Parts: sequence; structure tokens; C-alpha cells
Amino acid sequence: MKLKKNILFLMAGPQGSGKGTQSALLADRLGLPHFVAGDCFRLVQKENSEVGKRVRDILGNGHLMTIDLWEQVVGRKLRDLKESSIILDGVLRSAEQIEAFEKIQVQKEWPPVLVINLNLPRQISIERLSRRGRHDDTPKQIEARLAWSENEIKPVLTHFRAKGQVIDVEADQPIQDVEAEIISKLKDLDLVADE
Repeated sequence: MKLKKNILFLMAGPQGSGKGTQSALLADRLGLPHFVAGDCFRLVQKENSEVGKRVRDILGNGHLMTIDLWEQVVGRKLRDLKESSIILDGVLRSAEQIEAFEKIQVQKEWPPVLVINLNLPRQISIERLSRRGRHDDTPKQIEARLAWSENEIKPVLTHFRAKGQVIDVEADQPIQDVEAEIISKLKDLDLVADE
């Protein structure tokens, strides 16, 4: 499978919707780099620096990143990327981050963004996250993160929907069916083709 034109794919959806899985599958299928914002933060938190300490504190308390940390960690890594077509996973989660990202996009002369929005009912998200058994996945923290993500992702989706740059995919189905739906919708938009 090949990409027919340069594009930045942004995977969106609630936690538990399979963003990481689908990003990795799409990156592998199209031979594109897979940029994961969470990996950037996890690396920085190991550093013995002021930024590392702040990231550790935020991640340790189950809170979400401030815009200044986003710019110092994610923004810096994005500026270092050489590719023009990328799978972006967890990169944009607020209106503030869109503004910062679009400045980078203009500076780097990147192509347009296409948001792949993975829809998943809240109850299914909670069930999936509860099964993960991560230390920060208490019911209270899961609910808090899902409520935050619904509120914060709305402006991101609204922003890109207004530009006609969102496709919606149902994530409450087997992994291979979600992947097939994504590929089908990308073919409908004439963005990918079988080799």
C-alpha cells in the first residue's frame, strides 16, 4: 500500500480507543514514521532536569501537560523531524496545542492534517482502561481523564472538521476491522492506493 500524496495523519480518540495500535498499524502499512507524544514525555521524565521533574510530577499525579511543557518537549521534537508525511499519535489534545502545532507546520512547510477520529462509547473506554491494570487507571482517574479528553479534544475536532479534515471511524470493533475501515476511508479520499 502506498501514500498518494503527502499528509500528516493525526490519530484522535479517547483513551482505550486503540490510537497507539492503529497508528502503529498505519505507519507500518504505509512505511511512515510514527510520532508518539507520550513517548517524548516518558523519555524526558527520566532526565535530571527541571523539565524532567515537572513532567514526572504531572505524569505521577495523572494530570495532563501544560502548553509550555508541550512546546518544550513535543514541539522541540516535531521541529527536529525531517519527514513530511507522519503518523501523529496523541500530539494535539487542546486548542492551545493546535496553535503551537500550526506554527511549526508553517515553518516546516508541512502538508495538511487529516484527523482519524476513533469513536468509542465512554463505557467501553472505561472497561478497556480498567483491564489494562496500569497504576494510574483507578476508576476516579479514568473518569477524570475521559472527561478531560472529551472537553479538550472538542476544539481540536471542531477546528479540523471546519476544514473538512476529519474522518470518523468506529473503534468498538475488532482491531483488524478498525484498520480496514481506516484504509477504506483513506482510499475513498484518494490518499492511498494498493501497490
